[in-house]
Amino acid sequence: MMSKWFAILGVMLILGCQESKEVMPPLKKEQMVNILSDVRVIDEVVNRYNLEQRDSMGHLLFDSLFAIHHLDSTSYLQLMQYLQEHPSEHHKIEQRVHTRLKEYLDDI
Repeated sequence: MMSKWFAILGVMLILGCQESKEVMPPLKKEQMVNILSDVRVIDEVVNRYNLEQRDSMGHLLFDSLFAIHHLDSTSYLQLMQYLQEHPSEHHKIEQRVHTRLKEYLDDI
């Protein structure tokens, strides 16, 4: 799992070094909030497993995330690249993610 994330990070860094041009958001804002909310939950779940189990559990949960949101690894990377290149937009979306997760926890 870690090697997968290092590869994704490497691609993001390479893409980040290319000439920047105005990019349209790859998804609607609400879709981005939904995806990132699920990513935060996945991160918390995976971190509860021991190191030996994290890799397989992470693969399983991210495969489910991609299926639920009709994503593939390329579109996920495009989303992450867009957010990296637009920090103010990323911040606004993260605020909505935080609010959504807080509301969810308050309802439990």
